[in-house]
Amino acid sequence: MCRKILIIEDNKTLNYLLSKKIQFSDEEVISCFDGKEAMEVLRNQIDDIKIVISDINLPHASGLEILEFVRKELNSDIHFIATSVNKSIYMKELFYELNGNVFLDKPYSIDNLLIELKQITQNTHTIH
Repeated sequence: MCRKILIIEDNKTLNYLLSKKIQFSDEEVISCFDGKEAMEVLRNQIDDIKIVISDINLPHASGLEILEFVRKELNSDIHFIATSVNKSIYMKELFYELNGNVFLDKPYSIDNLLIELKQITQNTHTIH
């Protein structure tokens, strides 16, 4: 099953690696490098995007601001995975208060991320 996944990561190398690895798993990927660009993509394609993977620290809008935009302005419950080098409890609490789904501390294993994506698929199938 091919899903559209939005990757928001300002580190171009990591963005590329994630995109290629996820595409190899038979998923469609959209890549953004800053928060403003990501919000525009989400505004125009929210019904098509199934999962967002976002860094928290981004130019122009943080991952938390993007999550809040998705939940409150776009009124969407799409799966939202955040990544960050900021390991503070406060940051994670904010993320989960905004109804984020998974928070991964950087550095993380791309294989672990792929496991999370697979679990999302399995949970989606059990609901329907």
